[in-house]
Amino acid sequence: METSRRRKCILSIDGGGVRGVIPATILEYLEDCLQELDGPSVRLADYFDTIAGTSTGGIIAAMLGTPSKDNRPMFMAKEITGFYFANAQKIFPQYFLKSAAGLFGPKYSEKPMESLLHEYIGDLKMRDTLVPLVIPTFDTKLQQPVFFTTSEAKTNESKNAFLRDVVRGTTAAPTYLPPKYFQMPTGVEFNLVDGGLAANNPALNCSRYIDNYISFVLAIVNCYQRFEELLVISLGCGDQTVSYTAKEIAKWGALGWVVHENGAPIINMLSNASADIVDHTISSLFRLSVCEQNFLRIQTPELEGSIAEVDNSSLENLKKLAMVGKGLLERRVQMVNLETGTWQDVGNETNQEAIKRMANWLSQNRKGTSF
Repeated sequence: METSRRRKCILSIDGGGVRGVIPATILEYLEDCLQELDGPSVRLADYFDTIAGTSTGGIIAAMLGTPSKDNRPMFMAKEITGFYFANAQKIFPQYFLKSAAGLFGPKYSEKPMESLLHEYIGDLKMRDTLVPLVIPTFDTKLQQPVFFTTSEAKTNESKNAFLRDVVRGTTAAPTYLPPKYFQMPTGVEFNLVDGGLAANNPALNCSRYIDNYISFVLAIVNCYQRFEELLVISLGCGDQTVSYTAKEIAKWGALGWVVHENGAPIINMLSNASADIVDHTISSLFRLSVCEQNFLRIQTPELEGSIAEVDNSSLENLKKLAMVGKGLLERRVQMVNLETGTWQDVGNETNQEAIKRMANWLSQNRKGTSF
């Protein structure tokens, strides 16, 4: 796979509420590897052409792309993990009767989230992010996905929104947080809810926004000749192992689809399906292009019980999620079996080894050397 061309590098982070601790923990390790190679001053934003994030992944992407006064990344990866530990209980306070909330309105107020976004991101506009971002949302009035991107914001003032408003929109999970409404100076209005309704795994959507780079659709038409020019790291927030039989679901009415001890089944199913379809598609394309090592997906489909809840902000649960992230590094790289849809080991490489390999490639790519 030797080439003198510089590859386009993509980082993608799924949605998943407080389970964002899982990818945040993995990103800590990736940044540590890069700092070992290139010095303590480097940050993840130095290595990626595009960072995409949905819902909680949008928070992570925004923090990675926020510049400080010296135009360097404001946050280290470990500070993103710290964000969850310091603020999750402010966003998702653990009410005694939390299970009864959400029936007649959102479970939680938007005010803590908006205050935190203002504190961490400030008045940064989409076009001014340090690294190009792609953040999916869903507009309830237009009834269609709306993607906010750094590249589009530079040419379209109607999409040059405050980053904090965009992130509030992509994190507005139905039943959990209210939608986000805002109007641009151009008069364009947005009525936004969780980007997970459109693209809980945003990896497939972000390639089209890389400046001067061919989209995945054109790559398919051109017989996959361009996939070797991509490096993609896609991080999930874990999937629930809970499943439901047709016999059980047959008893549900409208309430049953949104109220369950394991969360809102309809939202969980939509999010899981969205993420899995994208993963299935991308992994297939890279394999068909005979450059599957250019794509690394780290995800676990094995979250059980309370740890799978997107709003379980207890300190004990956050610690468990961090342990899941660290445990994933020790497991072998897995991909979706194209025939069964189940996850299976791919070779003998662990995720930790794969991250180190990707870090080496990212370092060489940044320096313009072939690998």
